[in-house]
Amino acid sequence: MEKIKIIIDSTSYLSDEYIKENDLEVASLHVVVDGKSYEEVDVDNEFVFDCFEQGKKVSTAAVAPAVFADLFEKYKDHTILVFPLSSGLSGTFQSAFIAKEMVDADVHIFDSKVAAYGVENIVMQVVDAVKEGKSKEEVIDLATTLSSNGHVLFTLTTLDHVVRGGRISKVSATIANIVGIKPVVEMVDGRLEVTRKSRTNKRIVDKFIVGELIANSKKFSKIFLRIISLKKDEIAKEIEEKLKHIPNIIVTHSKYIGPVFSYHLGDEGYGITWTAM
Repeated sequence: MEKIKIIIDSTSYLSDEYIKENDLEVASLHVVVDGKSYEEVDVDNEFVFDCFEQGKKVSTAAVAPAVFADLFEKYKDHTILVFPLSSGLSGTFQSAFIAKEMVDADVHIFDSKVAAYGVENIVMQVVDAVKEGKSKEEVIDLATTLSSNGHVLFTLTTLDHVVRGGRISKVSATIANIVGIKPVVEMVDGRLEVTRKSRTNKRIVDKFIVGELIANSKKFSKIFLRIISLKKDEIAKEIEEKLKHIPNIIVTHSKYIGPVFSYHLGDEGYGITWTAM
C-alpha cells in the first residue's frame, strides 16, 4: 500500500483530536510580540488579544523553509502532500516550495488560494480519500481539483483587525464601521478583498451565500461546504437549514480560528468556504 503523508500549517485549525486520529503533521507559523517569536501552536487567542490590550506590537511570521525541509526528510519514503494557506497571504507556501528543492522526496504542494477553514475543508476531503484506500494518483488528482475550486466568503462585526493586519485600508474600514455596513470579504486570487457590502445579515445569507450556493450546486456533482461561526451560531444554523434540500451540498461546521487569523480578522463573524468536484 502506498504511503501518503499530509502536512498542513498551523492556520488549518483542525482539532487536535482530528490531527492525531488522521496522523497529520503540522508546520507552525509564528506570532511575534515585541520582537519575540512564539510558535502559533504554543499560544492561544487570549494571549494575542491580551497583547493588543497591553499595547504590545504584534505581528505574524511564516513557516521557515527549514521546518518543511525537516518534515520532508522525515517522510521521504512517503508521497508528501502539503496544504499551506494561500500564497497571497503568507510566505509559507514559498517556504514549502524552497524546501522541496532541498530534499529528494516526492512532494506535492497545493496552493488553494484559500486559508484557515478553507484549507481545512479541502484537507478533510483528501484525508477521507486516503482512508478509503484511493491510489496516490487518485488522491493527487482530487487534491488538485479541490484546490482549484476553493472559495471563501465571510463578514465580520468589525474591520479593525483586518486593517491592523494591512489587508484593507483604514478609510474603507472606518466608513463601513460608522454607517453600519456589513462588508463581505472574499478571497480573490488568494488575497482578501471587500467585494460587496450589505446593511443586513439577511441579504448576505439569502443572496450572497444561499443563492450563490444553490446556483453552483447545479454545476458540480458535489459541493463540500464548511460554515464558520464566531459567536454567530444561529446564523450558521440558518444557512444549513436553507440548504438542506440540496442533496449534493455536504455541510460541516467550524467555530474556531486560531491566533494568526484572530490577529488579522478578530473574533466575531460568520462565513462559508466551499469547494467542489
